[in-house]
Amino acid sequence: MTTQVAGYTYGTTDIARSPLTLEDLNLLKQTVLLTEDDEKYLRLAGEV
Repeated sequence: MTTQVAGYTYGTTDIARSPLTLEDLNLLKQTVLLTEDDEKYLRLAGEV
């Protein structure tokens, strides 16, 4: 039995890096009105 998923390359150098910067991400968050509270609850939901 294998623990690797075929075609799954997350965390390796096999995938291209995003052309977007962290500044781009922050601007997107502002555009969609994503707050620190939203991020907090998304993290909590991910733990469920």
